Amino acid sequence: SAKLATIEEIAAALTGARKDNKTGYRGVSYLAARKKFIGRVTVDLKTYSVGSFDTPQAAYAAVLAEEARIR
Repeated sequence: SAKLATIEEIAAALTGARKDNKTGYRGVSYLAARKKFIGRVTVDLKTYSVGSFDTPQAAYAAVLAEEARIR
């Protein structure tokens, strides 16, 4: 039988970065004090930090890998 998607899974699949996201990548923010890009993943209302990176692309790659690992 096919697994039904949750509302959170549907929303994650349909949405990219928010309009006010300055990095352009979902799950990636910039920490000016450390001059690093931070990756975070939220699944079932739990937030997982995936680390800090020098580029937003590296942070987003880590976000995608962590999402795949968790789901």
